[in-house]
Amino acid sequence: MAEWIWVLVVLGVAWALAYWRASLPLWTAAVAAAIVAIGFSAELGRTATVLLWTAFVSIAAILNVAPLRRGLIARPLLRWFHRALPQVSQTEQEALDAGTVWWDGELFSGNPDWRRLLALAKPELSAEEKAFLAGPVEELCAMLDDWTITHELYYLPPEVWKFVKEKGFLGMIIPKQYGGLGFSALAHSEVVMKLT
Repeated sequence: MAEWIWVLVVLGVAWALAYWRASLPLWTAAVAAAIVAIGFSAELGRTATVLLWTAFVSIAAILNVAPLRRGLIARPLLRWFHRALPQVSQTEQEALDAGTVWWDGELFSGNPDWRRLLALAKPELSAEEKAFLAGPVEELCAMLDDWTITHELYYLPPEVWKFVKEKGFLGMIIPKQYGGLGFSALAHSEVVMKLT
């Protein structure tokens, strides 16, 4: 029964250290304390104790001394990964260089800076986008009858398709130089929300 208590204590301490992102020296100290506790409770023989401490000191030295860790672990692993991974194509490299992870990179790091997100400027609709929402979008909403379309006709009436094409609904986010409306993602979202 006492062994299970020790196992639970060790797992609890390991979980707490991982949760609070403890530094490597703190992990090393915790493992050393666990080995001392094992030595007192398990009545290990002298040979087993010496082997356990030798293994611990060897691994701890490699992990805690940065030049040793880089030379014996990091560089060989990076070389292996470099050989194992396929070459990045020109298109993939351009995609990687095209943008940043912005705030969502912080979100997935597990420790986002919420103040930074709240300090960001909120996007606003341009006058042209507001006019589109108040004009053609309202007209389109007036033309649509959800029940008739989904339960009787099972398609959009031709006059609705004609209106959608004429007013440029299908090219809202396409830049103006290519024949679209050049609206922002916010405007596109507002139109979709209004139509649904």
